[in-house]
Amino acid sequence: PVIIMGFSQGACMALETGLNYKGNIEGIISMSGFIEYPEKTLARPRASRRTPILRVRGILDPVVQEDDTQETMKSLRGAGYQPELRESMMGHKINYFTITEVSRFIQGLLDKSP
Repeated sequence: PVIIMGFSQGACMALETGLNYKGNIEGIISMSGFIEYPEKTLARPRASRRTPILRVRGILDPVVQEDDTQETMKSLRGAGYQPELRESMMGHKINYFTITEVSRFIQGLLDKSP
C-alpha cells in the first residue's frame, strides 16, 4: 500500500500530494503541517473521501499555529474527509508521541489492507 507522509513542509506536501494524487493511496500522514490554500487544494481532490488522514501536531508548535490546524481540519471535513488529529505538549518536532501515533495509524491501515 502507498502511504504518503511528511513532517513540517513535507507534511504540507503530503496533504497537497496525497489529496491530489491520481493513483490509489491507503493513507496520508501530516506531522506538524497544514494546508496553506485549502480552497485550491480541495477544489477537486482526487483522493477518495474514505482516505484515512492523520494529523499529528504539538500544541506548543511555534510554526504551525492553532488557527492553521483548525482551518485545515475544518476544510478537510468540509470537503468530506474525516481526518484524525492527535496533539501533544511538544513544539515543532517529532518525538515518542508522534512515532507512537504514526505507528498506530499505519498498523491500522495495514490491518485493513488485503
